[in-house]
Amino acid sequence: MTTPREELRNHALSIFNSAVERVQPHNCIPQMVRRKGNTLEIRSNRYSLDSYNNVYVIAFGKAAPGMFRTMEDILGQWITKAIIISNELPAGHTSLEKKTIRYYRGSHPLPADRNVEATNHVIDLCRSSTSDDLVIFLISGGGSSLFFAPHERVPLDKYTELVDQLMKSGTTISELNTVRTALSQVKGGQLLTKINNATVINFIISDVIGDPVEFIASGPTVLPSMDTMSQRRMRAKSILEQYKLHRKHAHWLTPVFDHLSPNEPSIEPDTYLVGTNRLALLEAKNRAEEYGYNVTILSTMLKGESREIGHLLGTVMLETLVSGNPLEPPCCILSGGETTVTVHGGGKGGRNQELALGAADILRDAGTGLILSAGTDGIDGPTDAAGAIVDSTTAFRAAREGLSIMDSLHENDSYHFFNALDDLVITGQTGTNVMDIQIGLVE
Repeated sequence: MTTPREELRNHALSIFNSAVERVQPHNCIPQMVRRKGNTLEIRSNRYSLDSYNNVYVIAFGKAAPGMFRTMEDILGQWITKAIIISNELPAGHTSLEKKTIRYYRGSHPLPADRNVEATNHVIDLCRSSTSDDLVIFLISGGGSSLFFAPHERVPLDKYTELVDQLMKSGTTISELNTVRTALSQVKGGQLLTKINNATVINFIISDVIGDPVEFIASGPTVLPSMDTMSQRRMRAKSILEQYKLHRKHAHWLTPVFDHLSPNEPSIEPDTYLVGTNRLALLEAKNRAEEYGYNVTILSTMLKGESREIGHLLGTVMLETLVSGNPLEPPCCILSGGETTVTVHGGGKGGRNQELALGAADILRDAGTGLILSAGTDGIDGPTDAAGAIVDSTTAFRAAREGLSIMDSLHENDSYHFFNALDDLVITGQTGTNVMDIQIGLVE
C-alpha cells in the first residue's frame, strides 16, 4: 500500500518527467516547423527548399542528436550535409552512418582537443557555403563547451583551467558565457563571419535565464544585441577581476586581450526559440492540476547561491501550511532557473542537490511538504544524478544515519548525503536542456 509520502514523491517525479518530455526536440520543434512539399514552413515564414543549391544542418549541444533526428524527419532528402556535436551518441540511429552526416562526441563541461577539432569541421563547412545555400543551426545548452575553438593566442589548457575556476567560483551562466565569448573565435556571432552570405536559420532550446539567444551556447550564430565584441571583451575582463582571476592568469590573458580584434558579423539570421524553461513549467502545471493540486509558477528566473535558494523555497512551503499563502494546500509551487554553487569543500554534488540540502532543515516542520530540484538535462554537476528530493522526514532520517546537514553543506557533499538516504533523482541524460526545475508539493 502506497503511503502519503510515497504518493507525494511519485507525483513530484511524474510532474518532473512530464515537464522534461514537453521540451524534448521531437515534441517542441514540430510545434513550430513543418514541411509541405518543397516548402519549409516556420510559423508564418516560408522557405522554398528547391531554391537552394545545398541545405546544411549543423547541430551542437546536449540536445543536438534529438534536434537533428527531428529536423531530419522534417527535411529528409533535402539535407546535403550535416554535422552533429554532442556529449553522447544516440543509440540505434543508423542515419548517422551516412557519408553526408558526421557525428562528433565532445567533452563537457570543459572542452578538449576533440571539441576544437569538431568545431573546425563546422568552420570549414561554413566557409564552403555560398549565397545559394541554406544553413540551419540546431543549438542547445552545453554548446558553449561542446562547440568551441579558441582564438589562436588562447592555449586550450589554460582556458579550461580558467573556466573550471570560474564555475567553482559561483559565476552565473551569463558571466561565464561572456568570458567564453571573449576568448573564442566562434562565439558572440563570430561563426557568422565564416559564412559566405548564405541564408541562416537558428532553432534554439534555451538553457539561460530569460532566454537571451545571444548567451545560449555563447551565441555563435546570433548578432549581439547590446554591445560590440570589443565591449564584451571589456566586460569579460571586469568579470575576471571581480572573481580575482585576471591577475592569476595575467601571464597569458593580458596579451590575448591586447591583441584580440574580432570581426563584427553582417549576416542577419532568422532565429526561433523552440524550447524554454517556461514551456516545461507550463506542462508541469498541467500535470500537477491533473493530480488535484492548486498550482502556481513562482518564477522561471531563479538564480543565486543554491543552498540559500533552497532555504527560501522551504520557507515558501511552510508559509502555505501556516497561512495558505500563496496557495491553499494541496498545492504545488513550481519554479525554474539556474542557481550556482561556490565550492569550498572537497565533497561531491551539484547545484540541484545542494539546493535540496539547503531546504532540508527547514522542511522538518513542513508536515507532508516536499521539494524536488533537478536538471532537465539529467545531469547535476559531476554526478550521475539529475538532482534530489527533500521532504519533512529528511532531517530525521539523516540523523538516524549519522549524517549532518551542516557538515554536508560545508563540504559541498550533497551527493553522498542524498545517496545514503536513497533520495537522489536519477534519470540519465535526457536529450534536452532547459535549465533546472523545482517542484514543491504540500498536501
